[in-house]
Amino acid sequence: MKIAIIGAGLSGGILASLTNGGHDVTVFEKRKNIGGNCSDKLIGDVLVQEHGAHIFHTNNEMVWNYVNNFADFNNYVHKVKATNANLEYNLSVPINMKTFEELLYKGINVEDVKKWIGKPKYKNPKNFKEACINKYGEIIYEKIFKNYSEKQWGRKCEDIPKEIVDRLPLRFKNDDRYFTDKYQGMPIGGYSKMISNMFGGSNILKMDVGISELTDISDSFDIVFFSGEIDKLFDYTLGSLEYRSLSFDTTIFRKFNKFAKSAVTNFVDECVFTRMIDWTYFYDSGCENITPVTFEKPMDYDKTNEPYYPINDKNNNELHQNYLTLLKDRFNNVVPLGRLAEYKYFDMDKCVENSFKKYRKYFGNQ
Repeated sequence: MKIAIIGAGLSGGILASLTNGGHDVTVFEKRKNIGGNCSDKLIGDVLVQEHGAHIFHTNNEMVWNYVNNFADFNNYVHKVKATNANLEYNLSVPINMKTFEELLYKGINVEDVKKWIGKPKYKNPKNFKEACINKYGEIIYEKIFKNYSEKQWGRKCEDIPKEIVDRLPLRFKNDDRYFTDKYQGMPIGGYSKMISNMFGGSNILKMDVGISELTDISDSFDIVFFSGEIDKLFDYTLGSLEYRSLSFDTTIFRKFNKFAKSAVTNFVDECVFTRMIDWTYFYDSGCENITPVTFEKPMDYDKTNEPYYPINDKNNNELHQNYLTLLKDRFNNVVPLGRLAEYKYFDMDKCVENSFKKYRKYFGNQ
């Protein structure tokens, strides 16, 4: 079969790796580099990811074995601290017994922590604020979650869905790992190299694919996997899907090694940044003279910047379904693939699982 993949990010790379052996695969990518939002580059001898920190973690052995075909992984374990802009304190997140020791006193036990949190204040929490206070108590809500969440989502905590709190762990044990998955680490050599290996012998063409280009591609290929912005593809005919965007400001600190107290530091006060990323932690690759540190700031998406986080509320999800219907009516051989086309944020391991699912659906009998 003649297969077209629109987008040379992780989802496209996985599809290419699965189909390259027995099919004719052509990839279309508008950027100059491979890897999508996982792409990275060297600053000095330190690998820096251009779109924020991505850490590979999974409990799925099949997924872990698959990615290890394209890169060797180190044993990096991700840890995050919460602080203010003046770095006056460092609290471990997700919330665990170490956090309570840092916040309250050394040696505090689980029963005292539960008493300190108190009973749920809201019988039927309606939003993020109420659900968060029920889970962690008012002090942790105010000190760790309130400002960070409002910056991240660009709205008051009263207007953020309560379901987001379900993603935030509360561990009554001394475990400050950000992820608890069995397998985790960073690909040695970086994600750009790993994803390039996935594309292998694919024919990669530089092209920004719009509706007219997709029409030509659709006529020339048996099946097309599209991983771009589905609303932009149709020139926002039905309306614009909402996203949160990000900006990144990377500063080179001289004569520092491991500038921060952890790889990622969350700013939980009212400063404009949400995170600080010290890249020397991920590969333990700092040198005496250069430590790149990236400051991350959320911002509104306005079609001129990069769409990062889909805002999956009722209205946006319904609009996305309407675009999927439009895509199906217009093209009978175009398949939406990945975060933008499917309007869903994927952790990296779920991205692998999703691409495998697409492969089995369309090529499972081969």
